[in-house]
Formats: sequence, structure tokens, C-alpha cells
Amino acid sequence: MKIMPHDFRRSFITRVIEEHDLSIAQKLAHHSNIQTTANYDVRDDNERRRAVDRFDL
Repeated sequence: MKIMPHDFRRSFITRVIEEHDLSIAQKLAHHSNIQTTANYDVRDDNERRRAVDRFDL
């Protein structure tokens, strides 16, 4: 597997989304559209579900 420089950016943005939230990741990535930032989230569906399950709803 070849790792490209953009992979580091994608990993960083995903980590910010996990640790904080999408809007902070958007600001750090300098994206004008939040959907662009959401596309950087490399977690699979199961990981996303676990993240939602951590919320006390």
C-alpha cells in the first residue's frame, strides 16, 4: 500500500472529527463547504455507529 501526503491530511481530519467535531475539522482544513470536510471521514460505518452510541441520548 502506497501512502500519499494527502493520506496524512485525511487521517488528521478524521481524528479531529472523532475527538472534537466536524465544524472544528472544517475550520482546520480551511474548507468552505462542510460536506467537503465530511468526505474526509475515513471511518467505516461500524466505527461511526460506535461513535454515535457513545452519546448519552
